[in-house]
Amino acid sequence: MKITTEMAAHIAALSRLKLSEEEAGRMAGELEQILSYMDVLDGLDTSGAEPMSHIVPLKNVLREDETAPSMDRGELLKNAPAADDEVGIYGKVLPEDSITDMCKKLYATNVAAIGQTLAQIDEENVGRAVKYLSAAQRVYCFGQGGSLVIAMEAWARFITAAPQFQCIEDSHMQAMAAALSTPDDVILFFSYSGATKDMLDVLRPARRRGAKIILVTHFAKSPAAAMADVTLLCGSKEGPLQSGSVAAKMGLLFIIDVLFNEYCRTNPALTEANREATAGAISAKLL
Repeated sequence: MKITTEMAAHIAALSRLKLSEEEAGRMAGELEQILSYMDVLDGLDTSGAEPMSHIVPLKNVLREDETAPSMDRGELLKNAPAADDEVGIYGKVLPEDSITDMCKKLYATNVAAIGQTLAQIDEENVGRAVKYLSAAQRVYCFGQGGSLVIAMEAWARFITAAPQFQCIEDSHMQAMAAALSTPDDVILFFSYSGATKDMLDVLRPARRRGAKIILVTHFAKSPAAAMADVTLLCGSKEGPLQSGSVAAKMGLLFIIDVLFNEYCRTNPALTEANREATAGAISAKLL
């Protein structure tokens, strides 16, 4: 089987690996050699060989599955340099909680999400992201599913100060815009997981066209991060059944606010004039 450089690069992205073009080419050759060896093994006569799962006999030795007292969680955490008291998003909200207790827990979770995001802010990455945004001819705010709502929030925030920001909701239209992007454009993409097919369908053509990619995600080693020029990390843990949780959005919104304020600080004259103009445009709509 012929393994191309593109196939090797795709396998690397799925494995959360970032390879140069030279490394991807070398990997393609090595994978092809491995598969060629499989063809050699496939030619062996195994008609008289008994099927087995291991070359030596194995037998699991398991104790009886009996309930026993567990160690105290507090005692276990004493050896840790730091401990996160949150047990997943909303994990501590119980049916017997009062509304007040529930509100306090949700408040603590949302505040913790912003705190976790703050702890991961990289000043150099924020500065590079704002530099790309400031120089861009067009900035596309993209996301899919729940992350699209965040992308729209970014667009709504930045459009008050900069006309080059756009938001496209349909994933097909996003892919088409990416396919026509230029090195003067920026893709500002929001994806908590950084690992969805629709997202890659947008980022791959943008990367080929030379557009800058700024990714806001929770996972630094995701396939999307491997293609991004700048990756900004948000805090808050989100399980598979908690997609779109408010706490995860709090971290993403905090990064939008950081980018917007740094953009305005970097371009004070332009943004002040634009913000006055847009505020005046909507003032007449107020009762």
